[in-house]
Amino acid sequence: MYYMYLGATFQVPIPPETMRTKIKNRNKEISLIDGDINIIKDPGLTEISFKILLPNSSYPFNQSILNKSGRAAEYLDQLETLKQSQDPFRFIVVRMTDGGRLLNMDNIQCTLEDYTIDEDAREGYDFYANITLKQYREWGAKKITIGKDENGNTTATTESTRSTIGHTECPGIVKAKEGDTLQTICLKQFGMKLAYSNLPIVKKLNKIAVPAVLATGQKLQMYKKKFNKNGIPGGVLY
Repeated sequence: MYYMYLGATFQVPIPPETMRTKIKNRNKEISLIDGDINIIKDPGLTEISFKILLPNSSYPFNQSILNKSGRAAEYLDQLETLKQSQDPFRFIVVRMTDGGRLLNMDNIQCTLEDYTIDEDAREGYDFYANITLKQYREWGAKKITIGKDENGNTTATTESTRSTIGHTECPGIVKAKEGDTLQTICLKQFGMKLAYSNLPIVKKLNKIAVPAVLATGQKLQMYKKKFNKNGIPGGVLY
């Protein structure tokens, strides 16, 4: 039994039969006078590919907890959001036995590299999406300061100046627009990386029983106390 998640709000409704994980190679082969040698380097970024069914019908084997009645168009919109956001997200795979015992779990920060959409009249009204993910390793610019200690020895200190994942200031109060849900607001205000962890707190702050469509003009409190951590402004669980 598998459960798969792409980011905060996209649970794969019907996990694929197969999934390929490719550990990329960065070794370099060099030709010398007496033969070839292989220079061993750290592994490259992991690539994950799979094909999923996006249903337009109700199936008893649909495993979605977040959106069991969702249809293909909704999942396609979420894929487009993942692609257009230009933010990494968490790809989570939970593997369990039929008896409910946890086998293992993958939790990888990824980007959505490519996806294609297939339609086949022989498959009825359903869609298929072929998805390729790539591992994301966060990095950031560092500032190096050269100086001298009390004995005249040269010293160097490094300071991280910023992350490569952009974050914007999250306002304390957000007013819902027509068609907004708690999920879409959290995605917009906190970004893909932080929406999942912030959503239940925003839900509790505003005493919302079900994070469904909000009333137009409804005001939402986004966090209890604003603070900064690791240079990222605003939010609850930064």
